[in-house]
Amino acid sequence: MSFSTRDVDIDIRTDRGQQRTENQDSIGWAGEKKYDVSSDLRERYGRLYLVADGVGGNSDGKDASELVVQHVINHFYHDSDLSEDPEARIVEAIKRASREVHEESIRRRNNMRSTVVAAVIHNDRLIIANVGDSPAFLCRPDQPPKQLSISHIHRSPQGKGALAQAMGDEEVYPAKFATPFHRDDVVVLCSDGLTDLVKPNEIAEIVHRYPAAAATKQLIKLANQRGGHDNISVAVVRNGQPPAMSNVSQDSVGVPLWLVGAGVAAVVLIGVFLLAFLWLPTSDDSRHGNTAPTPAPGFNSTFRDDSGLNTPAANPGNDTGGIVQPVSTLASIPSPTPPPTAPPLPTQPPKPPTLRTPPPQRPTPPPTEPPPPPTTEPPPPTEPPPPPTTEPPPPTEPPLPPTNTPLPPTNTPLPPTNTPLPPTNTPLPPTNTPLPPTNTPLPPTPPPTNTPLPTTQAGG
Repeated sequence: MSFSTRDVDIDIRTDRGQQRTENQDSIGWAGEKKYDVSSDLRERYGRLYLVADGVGGNSDGKDASELVVQHVINHFYHDSDLSEDPEARIVEAIKRASREVHEESIRRRNNMRSTVVAAVIHNDRLIIANVGDSPAFLCRPDQPPKQLSISHIHRSPQGKGALAQAMGDEEVYPAKFATPFHRDDVVVLCSDGLTDLVKPNEIAEIVHRYPAAAATKQLIKLANQRGGHDNISVAVVRNGQPPAMSNVSQDSVGVPLWLVGAGVAAVVLIGVFLLAFLWLPTSDDSRHGNTAPTPAPGFNSTFRDDSGLNTPAANPGNDTGGIVQPVSTLASIPSPTPPPTAPPLPTQPPKPPTLRTPPPQRPTPPPTEPPPPPTTEPPPPTEPPPPPTTEPPPPTEPPLPPTNTPLPPTNTPLPPTNTPLPPTNTPLPPTNTPLPPTNTPLPPTPPPTNTPLPTTQAGG
């Protein structure tokens, strides 16, 4: 089957990007009116699509890329001295265009340069030719993308790259590749502003999912979202009808449908789990076969006792819409814990009622607390007995005599050494004498006080 534009899906566009102040890329195809290429010439030599990237580090990069596109198209379709074979014709047309750009750079006295990548589709054959580093990819269904161009780059030992040849050189040697162009094959031409940010497998995924017009927009959008550091140009040519867009949003980029489905399924499963968790029976009655649903906290509910009376809980006076929660009472469920405290513990909702029932028990703890104070009081009575000894009165009298007898009792050096200080402070200690008397040093002194008197008499 020969290639016909009526059976293909084509789009080509360029964008300045996010960081450049000028778009130095240029695009073109033979079907544009400004090139005045008749349908007969397109059938004879094939349909030509071009992407050129002006070298930004050089002067007049935008003019260089525009001249490249214009001259390649003109030479390819209008030079009668070129070969009739499209493969040889496109290579020679690129060489002639480069020489013309070179002559223009000499006239302007600058180094204007550009890259170029061209695709010629003739019948059911695809021909790729390029100079520089602008790539071309062949994307076939169920196959990884294949690069058909060769990057003319010199790498320095430090890893920096520079163009080995570019349009504007006096002589260039285009790389060429030819292959059959099957049904539903897609060829993509682009500048490195796209491939620096979007991987080839991502490019293939997008062009297989979207029609050409949507695919070029999505590729440029994706590159801009990832920085858009350079101009972005892309041409998409599909040999066949565009894919259906009935269930694919044109605003989504690179999101696999299986991933969207998995996310929806996960949300549904989480919702089911939460609902089941909220409505699981939590009371002890469920263990005995009573599976009445327990309302979630925050809902109004009523509790039924054995007498058949409904008592409002949580929100008194509100209707519960028929949701009833059975609650164990003192007469229905025995509990090892004291009866008053048993009802509030089984379930969480009846916490407000538990606060109302225990008030009668709270008075009981205070009565139990008073006994400890009485227990602390007995120690004071036990301490007084030692002080109330009968010795304090006698010791009060001795302090005076010892003051008169310090010199005679020379035979008792130890007692006087301990007693000199108390006698000097005797006026004040008498008031505090209860404590010294407990230390029985003074009681033994009375006998010596009685003995010295006779000795004094004998001396007389």
